[in-house]
Amino acid sequence: MKPPVTRNPPVWAGGRQSGVALISVLLIFAIAAILAARMMSQGGIRTEQTGAYQLQQQLEAYARGGETYAIALLKEDWRQDQAAGEQAYDHPSEPWGQLDHFLLNTGHDSSEDDSLRIRILPMDGFLNINNLLKEDGGHSDVRYLTSLRQLLSINGVPEALADQALDWIDQNNIPTGLTGAEDNDYLLQTPAYRTSDQNLLDTDELMLLAAGSPEDRLRMSEMLVGLPSHTQINLNAANPDALAALLGQTEDQARSLLVGAEYVPIQSVTKFLTERSIPLELAELFSIRSRFFMITTQVDWQAQRFALTTLLERDLDTGHVSVLQRRFQPVSRQRFIRQAEE
Repeated sequence: MKPPVTRNPPVWAGGRQSGVALISVLLIFAIAAILAARMMSQGGIRTEQTGAYQLQQQLEAYARGGETYAIALLKEDWRQDQAAGEQAYDHPSEPWGQLDHFLLNTGHDSSEDDSLRIRILPMDGFLNINNLLKEDGGHSDVRYLTSLRQLLSINGVPEALADQALDWIDQNNIPTGLTGAEDNDYLLQTPAYRTSDQNLLDTDELMLLAAGSPEDRLRMSEMLVGLPSHTQINLNAANPDALAALLGQTEDQARSLLVGAEYVPIQSVTKFLTERSIPLELAELFSIRSRFFMITTQVDWQAQRFALTTLLERDLDTGHVSVLQRRFQPVSRQRFIRQAEE
C-alpha cells in the first residue's frame, strides 16, 4: 500500500506583490515631486525674468519720455527764436539749458532716490572733426587742420594725430605730411583694416589711428565731436579749448574772452570779435545759434539705473528736430560732463 502523498499548501505572492506596488507608488510620487519642484523653480526664474524685463521697459519708457520733453523744449525755443528774428541766440541760460533732476513719485514703493535727470548740451561748442574737409568734401581745410594741431598741443597730445585724422576721412590715398597714415599703413596691422574715407559718425573711430598711445587717442576722441555736416562754433556754448585753437591763443586767453558769457548771452558775433580786437575775417567760424544737441537722460528707479544718450539736429529754418543717434549707455566724454556741470 502506497503511503499518502503529502502536498504543501500553496504559497500566495500577494505580500510580495503589494510591496512592489508600494515601492512603485513611492517612486512615482518621488518623480512627481521632482518634476513639480523643477517646474516651480523654472516658473520662479521665468517670473523673475518677466519682472526684470518689465522693469527695463519701464525705465526705458521714462528715459524716452525725458527725451521727448527735451525735444519739445528745443522746438519751443526755436519758435521763440523765430519771433526774436535777428536777435535770436542759443544760450544755456534758456529753459532747455536749465534742466536737472525730476523726482519720480510712482506710488507707495517710491523712494527719494527715484529720479529722472535730463541735460541738453549744444554740440556746436566743440571742434568738429569733419570740418577738416571743406564743405565740398574734396579738399582739406588748412585753417581747421592748424586749429586741430593747436588743440592737441594745448592738451599734450601728439600733433601727428591731426594729420592722421585728416587722412582717415579724406578720399585720397596720399598721407598728409610726414606723419600722416593711409591704407598702406593700416593694412600692415593685425588685423588689417583701411581708412574710412568718409565723415566720422563717432569720434570713437579715432582709436583706430596709428600715432600716439591709446590714452592719447582716447583724449583726442573726448575733446572733439563728429557731426554730419560743416559747423560753426556757437560762442554762447564755446569750449575754451576749441576757441583757443581756432584763434591761435592759449586756453587761459580764450577763457578770458568768454568771461561773463555764461551769464549774459552773446547776441552778435561781429560785436564780440570787435570788442576783443579779433580779426573780423574769422567771423565765418562762429555763430550764436546751435543746430546739434546731445540729450543725456538718466533714470534711477527701484535701485536700478538706465541711461540714454541722444544726438539731435535741429533745422534752424524749419525747427524740425531729427534724431541722429541713440545710445543706451551713459556719456563717457568727461569734457562734456564737466561743461554741463559748470
